[in-house]
Amino acid sequence: MTRTTTVTCLALALGLFSARAPAQQETGDFGNAKQTTLKAVYENPAAYKNVWIRFSGWFCGIGSLHNPFFTRFTRSEYTNFMMWGDSQKIWEKDAYDKPCVTLFVLKTDDDSLKKVSDLQRYRRITCTGIVRNVFRNQPWIEVTKIEVENEKLTTTTLAHMVRARRFMAARKWSQAAAELNRAKASEQTPFIMGWIHNYLAVCYMRVGQIEKAKVNAALASSFLPKEYEIAANRKALLENPKGVVDLKVANKNLPKSKRPMWEVLEDRSRVGSNGTTGTKKSGGSKPASPSK
Repeated sequence: MTRTTTVTCLALALGLFSARAPAQQETGDFGNAKQTTLKAVYENPAAYKNVWIRFSGWFCGIGSLHNPFFTRFTRSEYTNFMMWGDSQKIWEKDAYDKPCVTLFVLKTDDDSLKKVSDLQRYRRITCTGIVRNVFRNQPWIEVTKIEVENEKLTTTTLAHMVRARRFMAARKWSQAAAELNRAKASEQTPFIMGWIHNYLAVCYMRVGQIEKAKVNAALASSFLPKEYEIAANRKALLENPKGVVDLKVANKNLPKSKRPMWEVLEDRSRVGSNGTTGTKKSGGSKPASPSK
């Protein structure tokens, strides 16, 4: 091989490498994605613009959102999908009705496109992608990798949790506890298990089963050590176990000093903005049936 041929081959190789480098960066092959949550990204999308991120949640379904004027996400090039973040209480109606909708995969990305097309609702996935645009204070995220996790939240588990929250709102503590014990029969994420045990602790302490309440409050805290509500329930159980029992006070004209503190606080939460007393909303409603 002549010197001229060698130089030519070397130049071609360098040219091919330099041409590939931007493409690798475009698909996220270089650098480590920042581990975060969808909640954090949606609360401060500008801070994540052009940042590679990695997050987990529950698959919701294929969407129909596109915006070719202010973003790169055109219907011809991208498929839109929706998911709930790991920290969304989707057994409550407000959270269930608000999945994260600005997620996209390239139609030329065969692997991600197939996963999005085949996934069932409530399947837990971990996504890697980049926040391409921020429009109307929402992050528009191109997902370049989807990992399907083992956890799957079933409609049966959700239904038990929804019914439990309704029973709790009606102060039917025993029925609520029965539903919650059925909900935790299968393996769930720490977030879901933490809230199930917290609700169980509330049910047991309202009926005076303080030891069971303490056990469940401790389990809830082990799953979600930073949740204020869970910490407050543990503190109440330790400091004033009699004060957390539901005495089913029928006479609302009793002095506040003779009524349980939690009951007085619940009454306050029922007061509307005009000063009138209304009915407190329940903790959620039954989720819609999955499409798949």
